[in-house]
Amino acid sequence: MLRFTRFRYLRYQRLLLILLLSGTFLCLTGCGEHIADPDPTSFELKTLSREKLADSSTSHRSSGVSSVSKRYNITILTQYEKIDFDYLKLTGGKTSGVKGILATSLKKGQTLRLDCASKVDAGNLGLIVLAPDRKILHQFALNQADSFQFTAEAAGIYFVRMGAESFSGEIELTRTIR
Repeated sequence: MLRFTRFRYLRYQRLLLILLLSGTFLCLTGCGEHIADPDPTSFELKTLSREKLADSSTSHRSSGVSSVSKRYNITILTQYEKIDFDYLKLTGGKTSGVKGILATSLKKGQTLRLDCASKVDAGNLGLIVLAPDRKILHQFALNQADSFQFTAEAAGIYFVRMGAESFSGEIELTRTIR
């Protein structure tokens, strides 16, 4: 009887250790805070600067965001392949931080047209087009449809980045490559 009780004790002890480690891991990976919206009367970014949007590092937190995407033209076969879309729609949830949401690899002389429609329900949002040399080519207008077309002066990967401060709403992007 003593051996059976000891075996049970060790089993429960292992189970408790696994639950404790799992809970700790979940807290460490999911406890980041969203960036507070200091001015709810405006949808423009307050905490994140244009320089931060163009920086080489990105960090974001999202919860409950739904996405729909379509990919007809494959332009990238690297780490950015997962955001190489011809159509992207993000809705709902809450997002904070800087995130690349669309990437396109262009050769010198190729033309890219981006059509963007956004609707901000809460928080702040910034959407930019970023060249391979980290130069901001365009900032999309918020709460309306906006388009931007350019011819690549240099070969490389061009990004659409979003900067968000507790953003909730909708973003719809379509790209056309010529």
